[in-house]
Amino acid sequence: MKKRFKALMLGLGIIGLCVAGTMAAGRHPHLNAAKMHCDQALNQLRLAYNGPEQFGGDRARAEQGIQQAIEEINKAIQFANEHPGR
Repeated sequence: MKKRFKALMLGLGIIGLCVAGTMAAGRHPHLNAAKMHCDQALNQLRLAYNGPEQFGGDRARAEQGIQQAIEEINKAIQFANEHPGR
């Protein structure tokens, strides 16, 4: 079961990298690259497992922080798209 979950997460990570790589060629390559790196970090954290305690809760807090960073990057991209030239 654990191997299947890891394989699934790895597959989703690869798909995410392909999509993010395509986006990086877009209008905001640095923001898209930052988002891609956050996605990669999130995938690595999700693959990390050390039992039910999950690193004393620190892994979950790290995931939340990265998810918040992704949301802020998305907002920055949206703002840039809505305010060209700024």
